[in-house]
Amino acid sequence: MSQPTGDQKEQPTDTVRPPDKSNGTSGAQAPGEPPSSEQKIKANRENSKHSTGPKTERGKAAIRNNAWRHGLYANDAVIREGHGQENEEEFQELLRGFRRSWEPRDAMQEYQVRALAETEWRLQRVVRAEVGEIRRQTELDWATLSTRDSKVISNLESKLKLLAEVRDDVKECGYVSNAFQEQLESLFGKDVSLVADCREISQLAQKEQKEQDLSDLSSAELEQPQDGVQDGDPGPEPAQGKDSSAEDSSVGDYKFDLLLLIDISTVLLEQDLENLRTERLRWQEANLLTCKLPSREFADTLIRYETALEKKKERIIKLLLQLKGK
Repeated sequence: MSQPTGDQKEQPTDTVRPPDKSNGTSGAQAPGEPPSSEQKIKANRENSKHSTGPKTERGKAAIRNNAWRHGLYANDAVIREGHGQENEEEFQELLRGFRRSWEPRDAMQEYQVRALAETEWRLQRVVRAEVGEIRRQTELDWATLSTRDSKVISNLESKLKLLAEVRDDVKECGYVSNAFQEQLESLFGKDVSLVADCREISQLAQKEQKEQDLSDLSSAELEQPQDGVQDGDPGPEPAQGKDSSAEDSSVGDYKFDLLLLIDISTVLLEQDLENLRTERLRWQEANLLTCKLPSREFADTLIRYETALEKKKERIIKLLLQLKGK
């Protein structure tokens, strides 16, 4: 504690001070100003309770970077934490390179050399930011394209698989069974011509098949031997009709029509699938070319920032040359 000098006199401890009319408020009353009223003092105290800022760690962390307008303009040249963390050693290597080049001899020159290194570091960040923006935009477009086309491609592949199963069903029984008709309606839709035609032809084929089965049954009953027919008697001649082992011509026509309809639909779907895949490849190539440039808004920010840094770099170099007498 410093001792009082000869010109200073020790103040008595029992000095009576004038009463404090501020009622606990900080700051002295300016001369000529009217004294604060009790109501105003109370209002100031109540207001101060609402302006203390966040008290929790989460709240403090939320407002920590309120004054940080843009990451490119950070006061600290190296981002040392978070997802955008940069390599501190790379910056130190850059700084050592500038020191070797400029050989600062005093604190002022050292300060300017460091400022020059930080400016160059930020200029390099411009390039990294541009690359990051292009990658981000490309990945967003790629994800959108993949999601959209994947659904369409998957739907076409499901249709082709179902048509192959339906074709096998037609080859076996001559028409599209009710179970497969429901699957066709679910995947293609009820109003699609393929589904409607398959339903109509299958109904005709089933009706014709039933009539053929009844005709074959009647022919079989007539061919049974009757009572009272003696040996050697050929009996009644068999009914003239179609051979039961041969397929009815109309049933065969329905089957042929269904198979032809399914084959045509399969070819059309395969063409759609191939065209979609080709279009997807072309879109990807075009997308990669257009994404080589960032958005206009982002590019304007980079250009303004880069111009400001280049001007600052020129000023620092000019000042360093003056300090070195060059």
